[in-house]
Amino acid sequence: MDPRVQLADWAKLRQKNPSLFMEEIRDNIITAPTIANPPFGKKKSIYTDFFASSKPLRRVEAIMAESVLPYYANTHTSTTSSSKSTSASVKCARETIGRCTNAITTPGHEHEAAIIFCGDGSTAAINKIRNVFRLGDTAYWIRKALSESISSSPSTMTTLSTTPPSHANTSLSPSSSITESESLRLHTLTGLLSPSPSSLYRGWSGELPEQHRPVVFLSIQEHHSNLLPWRESCADVVVIPEDDTTHQLDLKVLEQQLIAHQDRPLKLGTFSAGSNLTGVLNDTVVISELLHKYGAFAFYDFAGVGPYITIDMNPPPSSQHSDDSHATSASKKNLAYKDGVFISTHKFLGGPGGSGILVARLEVFDWINQHSATDRNECFPDTPGGGTVDMVIQGQHKYSPDVIHREEAGTPNILATIRTGLVFQLQDIVGPEWILQKEYEQARKIMARLCAPAMKERGVFVLGASERDRVAVFSLTVAAPPSRFRSRDQARPLQIHYALLSTIMNDFFGVEMRGGCMCAGPYASQLLNFDEIKEAAFWKLLLGDSRNNEKQDSRRPEGGLGGNAADATAITAPSTDSHHLKDKSGIHITNRSHNIHQQDLCSKSLKPGFVRFSFSYFSKDKDIEFVVQSLEWVAQYGYLLVPLYQLDARSGIWSVREAVRNLVLKEIPPKLKEGASREYCIPTAINCIHGLKRLFSEQSKFAPHSASIITSLHPPLLQVESVGVDEQNSRWSGSGVFGSLQQAKKSLVDLFSTGGSGSLRSSSSMTTSPTLSPPSFSLSLLRNESDHAIGSHNSDSEGKNLRHRRHHSTPMPLMTNNSSCDVSRTSPDQDGRISASSTTMSASTLGLPSLAHTITSSDSGSSSRTLVKKASFLSSKWYTADKDRQLMAEALKELAWDRLEAEVNAVEISELAMDLRWFVTPLEVARFYTQELATLSSSSSLFPKRTK
Repeated sequence: MDPRVQLADWAKLRQKNPSLFMEEIRDNIITAPTIANPPFGKKKSIYTDFFASSKPLRRVEAIMAESVLPYYANTHTSTTSSSKSTSASVKCARETIGRCTNAITTPGHEHEAAIIFCGDGSTAAINKIRNVFRLGDTAYWIRKALSESISSSPSTMTTLSTTPPSHANTSLSPSSSITESESLRLHTLTGLLSPSPSSLYRGWSGELPEQHRPVVFLSIQEHHSNLLPWRESCADVVVIPEDDTTHQLDLKVLEQQLIAHQDRPLKLGTFSAGSNLTGVLNDTVVISELLHKYGAFAFYDFAGVGPYITIDMNPPPSSQHSDDSHATSASKKNLAYKDGVFISTHKFLGGPGGSGILVARLEVFDWINQHSATDRNECFPDTPGGGTVDMVIQGQHKYSPDVIHREEAGTPNILATIRTGLVFQLQDIVGPEWILQKEYEQARKIMARLCAPAMKERGVFVLGASERDRVAVFSLTVAAPPSRFRSRDQARPLQIHYALLSTIMNDFFGVEMRGGCMCAGPYASQLLNFDEIKEAAFWKLLLGDSRNNEKQDSRRPEGGLGGNAADATAITAPSTDSHHLKDKSGIHITNRSHNIHQQDLCSKSLKPGFVRFSFSYFSKDKDIEFVVQSLEWVAQYGYLLVPLYQLDARSGIWSVREAVRNLVLKEIPPKLKEGASREYCIPTAINCIHGLKRLFSEQSKFAPHSASIITSLHPPLLQVESVGVDEQNSRWSGSGVFGSLQQAKKSLVDLFSTGGSGSLRSSSSMTTSPTLSPPSFSLSLLRNESDHAIGSHNSDSEGKNLRHRRHHSTPMPLMTNNSSCDVSRTSPDQDGRISASSTTMSASTLGLPSLAHTITSSDSGSSSRTLVKKASFLSSKWYTADKDRQLMAEALKELAWDRLEAEVNAVEISELAMDLRWFVTPLEVARFYTQELATLSSSSSLFPKRTK
């Protein structure tokens, strides 16, 4: 199956009618029309997570089903029709990728390259290169260093040639002709091959002489896939910073580091072709020229930006290099070639299910053989297995000299390989140059909107914002109003948690974007303006206090096993000797007593991050506009939706509060819930905000405003004697009022469900501040007053919640599962009003929320006077049916003060957690609702208005 033949009609259509071709592409994308399981009504899906994975195409799937699968067979078979057909399809796919990457496959050419299919993405390709250079094989580099160290001595050379390399350490002895320093070095190297227990414990990272250690150069921008394999190697890792103004690799620092490490036995540069966070592209041509100038290999990770730019293994030289009139003929040699590229097909349109790709020069695979210093065969596959050998007998085997056969062990993922060829043929038809210009155009327009002054005022911060050309991927954070929500030290505004922001965009607008650090932790920290101290503080927090001072074995020096990391920014992580480490009981521990890789983060919710979204060349203009408009609205009002969700602090996952959702859904007209029109998205969100507003209004309307509290009473209760509640054992006292606790519950249910004709009147002998007179009274002291008067909290709860009451002076939600209320023995007066006496009962004892309270106040120096407030909620439309009453009770229970506070306590597990918490909580937004509802003059301007 030749991809060029299969997609020939699309190639003709692309030339004849580009706009019609693009419509054909869009119609072929396999995507759901609406989001799955919409919590607030149907929403059309807009997928914007292309930098993570792209979408499949019907055309590609049809070709696979009709032209590939019927003739599928194993390529290791060579005599059947099906196997020949499948092998031909794989060959065509390999040729297509070679053509699309400008890889030279001419035998014997200086830059001859191999196209190797490996794994599912760039990760497998990167690890293959790591293993090809034996950077995970510490014994190889020790043998190599040992051989090079003794090569100048004839006696030791003779010993080396007659002794198996694996036993060299037992027979080698420094000769008298070797200097004292050489003898010491040989002693060190031979000791490494048979280390003592103490040296084994320390590891050999600090022992191998520097001149024998390989070095890897990479950038601060790297994806974890192009960082961790090198950390977990025996190479020193040098991190090159970016230029602060361009957000590109700092070439001056790179050259300085190349000069500083020019004597290393292996120098390898591996850089991202473009950031997966900012979309800013690096100049791979100039970087390659610089690396090759100093004898280093040049590899590039095209996983993120590969679908949007040209991947060229052999580009023309840069203008700087070609215009150098002082260069000699030898130095004018084109050094812009790439030694290898890593590609993730699943990020290309039609690519899900495709293979990872390594395109690399054959010289890369031959390096280990050319630089072997012993008679030992050092050239063997990364993954030995079937298909890698020419012959195997008992005790011996011979690997294939063909790199592709040797490095593609076992039965390959044949279908993924063939699919990859189709994907790259489509990419070639569309045209990488055209795609890149389209990306530049989209990125400029979107950046102008995201960086507009109005968006900055609303708390939108775009990471890595610059005027340079970039592909259309954007990472940002959104803060809640800075004037209302700030960190504990008031130094910074609190953000909408990235996971919640992504959830809100999905649930209310159908926009699917990603939240997190995007697998680029070091670069994310830099873009978030974290200094070394703050980064270390988060590390300490998330790993738990018992390991705060432990040597960070997961965060080894950048050199991994090789040690001696050379971060070009000269930042080193502090370390603590193992004898200073203690466990929780005070017992001294060592690094071996605890493996941090086997523990969970104590609170994933506190892990910093942001949201990321991207567009491709086939994205519709109206989709892009809708996403930007949705972000503009969420930046202004999104924080008001926070109480709809609850946070699991340990996992960092936000989920909808079902009872609250069920209640606010009643505010949404059926037309908005059932229709998937985008014009319904903002009205739906506004209705939910007003549903929350009404919920908090009902909750706070009759909250206590002084220490004296009474509740509305049902007529049957007015006939009884004084009733008391023992809050410790829930037993009733009095003159036989109820036969059981269930009767009392039923009576209160009836109380809350009746419309009632009476008004309420309360009295108190306590004096309250005249500034707290209704309707504009302060709520900041309500919690403390009611706790003091009622004493409904146990000591444990009091101690746990006290820090929040000390910390926050703004109003708090008024309903709590532990609220207490007074029940009066009285009769309605002639006006139908009720006066109270001093009998008390606990609503929490009955398992019911405190739904309604009246307010008592008296002027200083005067006799007590009664304030009357009608229990208007008793006739509210929300209480017209039993189901509505139950919805209200359940919703209020989900937003109870102690429940919201418990959610915060689960996050703020320590003083450090309180200091570092960077996101706004439902508790704080609920408090904001309550405060603003009590200040009638400002309420109308802070909430979005409903539209008809």
